[in-house]
Amino acid sequence: MLPLRLVPPLRDHLTAVRPQHAADVAAGACWVALSDDLDRRYPNAGREWPW
Repeated sequence: MLPLRLVPPLRDHLTAVRPQHAADVAAGACWVALSDDLDRRYPNAGREWPW
């Protein structure tokens, strides 16, 4: 659980870093290693923003 007072700063941070994530993915970087099962089931999940 996240205290409500932390929601706005966290939202601001995520808004600020999302373009960097998109640029990293476009450059072929920025991935998360997932288990073999998840990697087979969702092959692009390791590069998606939620991960």
